[in-house]
Amino acid sequence: MKIKNTIESFVKRQFNIIIIAISPIIIAIDLLLLSSITELLRESSDVAVLVGLLLISVGIITNFFLFKFIFKQFKQSKKS
Repeated sequence: MKIKNTIESFVKRQFNIIIIAISPIIIAIDLLLLSSITELLRESSDVAVLVGLLLISVGIITNFFLFKFIFKQFKQSKKS
């Protein structure tokens, strides 16, 4: 039982370290994607604008669930 708790706490700490290390990369990718999407929105084609708006909505939904998952993991690690 003690070994199991030790392993779980180790895995949770490793997960937190990975999330902290990856966060700047995620932010940089988001900024690059938003800049490419804004290029689509500036096009004169209606299809390009529609694709840009669709990609923005997908990005917002993805970020929402990603942040929700990260905060849930941090709350669980604080309880332990």
